[in-house]
Amino acid sequence: MPEIVHEPEAQRFVLLDQVKEIGHLDYQLHDMTMNITHTHVDAAYQGQGLARHLVEAAMAAADQAGWAMRASCDYAERVLVKAGRLSDY
Repeated sequence: MPEIVHEPEAQRFVLLDQVKEIGHLDYQLHDMTMNITHTHVDAAYQGQGLARHLVEAAMAAADQAGWAMRASCDYAERVLVKAGRLSDY
């Protein structure tokens, strides 16, 4: 599986295949709540569950930091709902 790297200063997670960026998840942090704003996986890598892995990495980071979660990205919202992780807002 490709590597996921958290870039907190850019508020994003990057999905790497070797050194090539093949996807990313962007978020905004406000009042101890991570809002996932966008997910993207390059077309050649879609259908492998990689976007879900990006959202799961964001969930793990939020857990570690004690942040609530929400999503303005439709895909991320579906994943968070299924995981029972969507915070009220």
